[in-house]
Amino acid sequence: MATLATQIIPSSRSCLDSREPSTPDLLEFLASQHVTQRSVCELLARLALDPDHVNAPYEAAAVIDFFTDWLPLHASIEECDLLELIERRQMPGDDIGALMTQWRAGQRESRVLADELMDGLHLIATGRHLKDPAMFRATAIALCSHHRALLQWEDEVLYRFARERLDAEDLDELAMTIASGQNATPSRSWLEGDDVSGEAMP
Repeated sequence: MATLATQIIPSSRSCLDSREPSTPDLLEFLASQHVTQRSVCELLARLALDPDHVNAPYEAAAVIDFFTDWLPLHASIEECDLLELIERRQMPGDDIGALMTQWRAGQRESRVLADELMDGLHLIATGRHLKDPAMFRATAIALCSHHRALLQWEDEVLYRFARERLDAEDLDELAMTIASGQNATPSRSWLEGDDVSGEAMP
């Protein structure tokens, strides 16, 4: 099952291993990983509607891997690498604090909803029946809806703003920081008990 999850959810950092540190399309590369996240939302939505279908255990294992491993590390790249660089390049009048608060609140809401699903996902992944299918369905749909909205906000706000503030030298620095793996720990917005204030995504 881990192998299937790895196939569905490639490593965000290992994808950079074979790339030159100077990567002009780095922001496009990071934003393109939203395709992976939307694909996982599709898996989860299918599990919500039919948790007993033939491939459900493998898909549940992939979703577990995504929310416990892949997404926290991808979020770390955005939080510790991208957002911190944007903060250093802010201009007078930029409200970077609000941008970071909104991002962290959105990630935290995804984490809270994902945590609520973990027991059910582990039941599905091990071929057992859900104890409360209706509750699982409602929470899974809520997570899919929220996370898709978060991705849309990142595309339309965060990455657009990054392109306006970061130049080629900044992208070189960002690529080298990511490739070095120096911040290869889960985003603090995904750490259990982390208190992140701010409004959640609509």
